[in-house]
Amino acid sequence: PAEFFRRVMPLWSRSLSAASARKRVHDAPQGGIWFYSTAYNYTKIALQYEPFIEQKINFLVEDPGTGGRRLREIGRESHWLYAWSRSSDIPSYSQVRSIGDRISAAATAVRLGAEEDAIRSVVLKSEWWQHLLTRRLAFALFNHRALRRWRDAVQPEMIVVGNAGDERILLLNESIEKVPTVLLQHGIMHWTYAVTDEPVDVFLLRGPFFQRAVNEKFRRKTVIQNFPEVAAASSQRRKVERKDILFITTPYDVPALFHRNDRRDILRSLLLVAQSTQRRLMIRVHPNETISDYEQAIRELEHELGLRTEVAYSQGPGADEVLTSSCVAVLHCSTMFLDCLRHGIPIVSFGWHWFPNKQQFEDEGIFHFASDLSNFENLVRRGIEGRLPVRCDGIAEFLAPTEPQVLADFFKRIWDARQPNNARLLDVDVNVNAR
Repeated sequence: PAEFFRRVMPLWSRSLSAASARKRVHDAPQGGIWFYSTAYNYTKIALQYEPFIEQKINFLVEDPGTGGRRLREIGRESHWLYAWSRSSDIPSYSQVRSIGDRISAAATAVRLGAEEDAIRSVVLKSEWWQHLLTRRLAFALFNHRALRRWRDAVQPEMIVVGNAGDERILLLNESIEKVPTVLLQHGIMHWTYAVTDEPVDVFLLRGPFFQRAVNEKFRRKTVIQNFPEVAAASSQRRKVERKDILFITTPYDVPALFHRNDRRDILRSLLLVAQSTQRRLMIRVHPNETISDYEQAIRELEHELGLRTEVAYSQGPGADEVLTSSCVAVLHCSTMFLDCLRHGIPIVSFGWHWFPNKQQFEDEGIFHFASDLSNFENLVRRGIEGRLPVRCDGIAEFLAPTEPQVLADFFKRIWDARQPNNARLLDVDVNVNAR
């Protein structure tokens, strides 16, 4: 019932669900550093950088079930954005309709050639455009109003984010222009970074490879400051025999042109390989998916194939333990590819799927892209047998070594830049690094 209510009435469900949290908004920290999270992995990357920041990070989450989930797992406090919202922040149907009409009118008023005009007509009549104007626009208005209330109440002195998608509503707001804004690279970057600038002061990258992948204007804001790796896992990795086939999932309702039958085909191939090689299949389930969904899919496929094989599931904490016991990793466009690289695990992916910077990753020897399901099964078998090349040298291109004190000093300079008399400090540091 709760999920049904959330899907049918997304704004009212957020407003009403946050009612109990409204009593605690007056106890929220004032000023300081705030990380606005809209996803599990974004929160995770913030926690990895936090030890190198003098100030403790306060977490503002759009959804306790996504951005707040990692914090609950480790017993950390988070603040729900909509605790600051009011029912009056929910836009009426007439408001959304009026704004949508003005947006459509503005798009229609631009003079275009015949071919471009035909394309525009297709876009403006599409289901995607109607979804944007009826669902996404209403959410953006509500989200913007809630963020404005939070910002006015808390007065953050520094804002950090793990992405510039849904967070853009906050980043674009003119009232935070004097507040330092930092974007952390959480994994594979979106393709739009190759052509767009982003409304942040600094973009912290994990390695030079990613700096080359962004456009020139945005590159001036980038700084290569990877968080120092924890070395404790290396001795443990040597003790554990790597035998598992690791499948790192992705929600199939998110990427464009993905079909759930494709996922079924992939799982079928993985079961066949696991059965023939007598290896365990470890399914690492995305935070936005459920283990039960994959358990059901596996049961159906085992019944269809007439076989039984060892399958285990993992979600939430314990990613390093899963990686430590894996001999080959299968993944989509996943942020966990950097973890696989760090653990020295060969990576197999799907050549028939769209992938940001796909050719560059293949050229660098990071991913092995399968051309079809038969080739996919062959690549996984080669990974099990140790015959799949693994990128062992030049990893600093993706995970640059950074001294803890250097990273701490950098964050301190950003923090100091929030002062009016240090307004140019941030620009100077970033531009020097970019050059």
